[in-house]
Amino acid sequence: MDTEGQAPADARYLVSTICRGSGRGEPSGHLYVVAPERGVQGSCPVPPCEHLHREPNPRGGIRGGRGLATDGDTMYVANGSEVLRFDRSWRQLAMVSHPWCGNVHDIGVAGDRLWVCSTANDALASFDTAGRLDDLIDLRPSALLSDDGTRFAAAIDYRDPADYRLEKSNLLHANGIGFGTDGVPLVSLGRVETGGSEGAHSGLIARADGLGLPVQVATGVKAPIHNVLPLADGSVLTLDTGAGTLLVLRADGTVAKSVVLAAPAPHGFLRGICVAGRDRLLIGERNRILAVDLDLAQSVGELVLSAAPSEAVYAIAPLPAGFEPLPLRLSA
Repeated sequence: MDTEGQAPADARYLVSTICRGSGRGEPSGHLYVVAPERGVQGSCPVPPCEHLHREPNPRGGIRGGRGLATDGDTMYVANGSEVLRFDRSWRQLAMVSHPWCGNVHDIGVAGDRLWVCSTANDALASFDTAGRLDDLIDLRPSALLSDDGTRFAAAIDYRDPADYRLEKSNLLHANGIGFGTDGVPLVSLGRVETGGSEGAHSGLIARADGLGLPVQVATGVKAPIHNVLPLADGSVLTLDTGAGTLLVLRADGTVAKSVVLAAPAPHGFLRGICVAGRDRLLIGERNRILAVDLDLAQSVGELVLSAAPSEAVYAIAPLPAGFEPLPLRLSA
């Protein structure tokens, strides 16, 4: 690939991870600042969730770091129940949280709104500039699932895994958010039960406004699909994690390009995607970052973040210029 397609040499990226199987008192995830040509530039633990000690899932749940987003001046960093906003000195400016927003996955900023995947109750939450919840979109109808809405009872706190019925939650595994050319949020629904034979699940991409049918990305999924990244030409990038494949979808949802980057899950695990130049992507694969050339349809380099095989990338985002090095620990 020619150098014109690559990001500037001094470009830096923020990466969040999950430490699977981490115990009490250990970091459940980290933040890393990386420069693809120079390696890891710094790291620190992700601030943990208040109720992490009640998380029954040793691999994920509300463990570790989640979505990342920027408005150009500040960075938003999510853990499993909160979104923290930091300035260029890594001072915490705000903490956004609400009882109806739990098992947080991906986040996104558009205009004056912060959008958050509330995976616990299959919803997309929107917060205003003051951190107040101003919209909560039920995603089950977008996946053609009916629901009576009782999971939005005022008494339920989805930030606490002990406060709701796990078997009635996370039916869609809403885990990724992007914004289409019309500004409507698109959400990746990683693992949706489709009926029929036992264990029949699909990975879908749906519009948050419920207009149009969801796009089926993968069928018979055992590992959820991850991420939805719309491009300016109307195409959409997503990761079929179960197959270890990057998919480029046309505007009509058909596959324009399929690039195998890893072994099928669980031996490989694709999650986290970021544009790093005209035809260059950074994609998370277990405890490493892959540099992927879309022109060549292949990985052209890798950066190992951690020696721990149980640590896995969650999200990757550009770090705006002028941000200071990560401190040893983030605090309010």
